Amino acid sequence: MNNRRGGAVVADRYISPPPPGTAVDGPTSNISTQRRRTTSAGKLSQIFLGGLSNERMNGSSLHTGLQDLAMTSKLAIKMAETQRRGVDVIAQWAHNAQNAAIDDVMQQTSQLFHLFAEKQLQFARDYEHFLQQLQKINDADKTIKEAEREVATLDQKERKLKKDIRKGVSFFRQRRGGDICLLRQQLEEVTAAKEVAERTLSDTRAEMEVVKMFRFRHGMQGIADAYRALATSCNAIFTCHREITEMVPAISNQDVRRMVYDGMPITRDRVEELRRSLETGMSTHPSVHPSSRRRSEPIRTRVQASHFGTPPPPYSPTAPVEHAMPLQPVQRNHVSDSQLMHHQGYISSTGPTVASHPPTPQTSSQTPQTTSNCRADWHRRSMPCTGCGHIYPDLPPNPYVMIKQQSQTQNHRNAHNV
Repeated sequence: MNNRRGGAVVADRYISPPPPGTAVDGPTSNISTQRRRTTSAGKLSQIFLGGLSNERMNGSSLHTGLQDLAMTSKLAIKMAETQRRGVDVIAQWAHNAQNAAIDDVMQQTSQLFHLFAEKQLQFARDYEHFLQQLQKINDADKTIKEAEREVATLDQKERKLKKDIRKGVSFFRQRRGGDICLLRQQLEEVTAAKEVAERTLSDTRAEMEVVKMFRFRHGMQGIADAYRALATSCNAIFTCHREITEMVPAISNQDVRRMVYDGMPITRDRVEELRRSLETGMSTHPSVHPSSRRRSEPIRTRVQASHFGTPPPPYSPTAPVEHAMPLQPVQRNHVSDSQLMHHQGYISSTGPTVASHPPTPQTSSQTPQTTSNCRADWHRRSMPCTGCGHIYPDLPPNPYVMIKQQSQTQNHRNAHNV
């Protein structure tokens, strides 16, 4: 017992205590260790996740931008609610003001603002819908990232198998032949799978680019159409608002006590007319939608389109030329129908009245020269010639008609000789 105690005492004597400024297991050492670990982890994340962070920033930037744009629909809903609530209060005030003109105009104005609120809510719904179409672009990016991760996984497996094979055939460490053959077989399978995954990735990228462009085009066009529809409705509603507001008399030298307001049927009919036009989707100033005409068709004015209906679009150098013509074309001694139609449309669009009789046809001496000039200019211009009185270009003669006439003449001669 004494020896054991003596040994313990000797051991305690030979163990020197740590210096006063040194912390072995204190909290300071733990903090420094955690700081080193955190710094190392941050550096590793910057090294290995640098590419992924850029992709996430691109995706997040699109998502952030769409979130900011989504505030437009929310603000439109709020604006519609506040306008509807405010105009109802003003209409109640006008009803109690004991002024027939202000009361009538304000009641009709309240209906106009209710119509405008409905159009704003419809705009908010359409706007939100097409923003969701743009949001689907991120789905295409996710599909591409999944294919990229598959290729990266197979590439990592391939590198690992190559490393194992190199270690197996080294001088200090050799494996059995069966193990090497198995590793090489696995390497071939992984290499083949990697090639298939790379081809799939290339096809997926091309396909997703097409899908991305389609969704972008569909979404942006929808947003533009929503704004255009709202602007058209806004123009029609507030044009009506200005017109009915003019029914409030602007008195300068009359006695207001002897005036009688008689504009109530006018304002009522004007608002009902606007309501019917908005319900049928027709505006007071209709415009031709770009998708309702050909790319080669020139923009026609409103007066020209109203006469004789809407003619078919003219031919263009990009459109295929039709060679099918009748066997016996009708000979015209005067101007063609297209010339007559264009001439009448020009008179109706420039003159104050439309003449009941057709215009005087041009002389035959001026027609060939004008036609030849139009043919010479046709190859230099993509738009049809309108300065010479033509809407459509002169098509080349059908070669099959001449061949058929020659064959008929030859058959007639052979029959006559027989």
